[in-house]
Amino acid sequence: MRTRMKYLSASLAVGVLGATTGLMRASTDTGLPAVTSHRAAKIDVSRVKEYKTLAELRSDSTTIAVVTAISARSDSVNGIPATVTSVSVDRSGWGAPPTSNIDILQLGGPNADSPGTSQLLTIGSQYLVFVTPYHLGTTDHTGLYVITGDQGVFKLTGATFNFSGGGNPGFDRQVPLADWVAVVTR
Repeated sequence: MRTRMKYLSASLAVGVLGATTGLMRASTDTGLPAVTSHRAAKIDVSRVKEYKTLAELRSDSTTIAVVTAISARSDSVNGIPATVTSVSVDRSGWGAPPTSNIDILQLGGPNADSPGTSQLLTIGSQYLVFVTPYHLGTTDHTGLYVITGDQGVFKLTGATFNFSGGGNPGFDRQVPLADWVAVVTR
């Protein structure tokens, strides 16, 4: 059974069009469907913005940094499965992270397939991330960060950061480790 729910956040910059699961029933308190199955959910999204350049991505970000994923937990956003990954900030290349560790919220999780979104951060791996604070309202800072447009994430493999975000951005999908600061600040 498919439900059409629209969840739109300027900081996430994706719209959740639907979550598909095995069995569903109506929730008595919200009127939204509630999952009654243990089968994996599938999250469908539509992108609010496709970034054409890293400069565009930078302009919508508050911080660009190299981070290492250190732990993760399952969570949800308005009933949509999500993962919060704690990362250590190894080096900031633009903007200033508020602390040496930040928590990054991503849609999807171990029981929720989200093929149109960025790959979930893997514990122990290093990433180049473009992030912005996640707000529930215009003034409510949750303490969480999101990957800008769900496209500002690159996983380090060898000597190259490789794009692991969602969608089809117009910028290069590889950033050399040796000159990542120069590339993201152009």
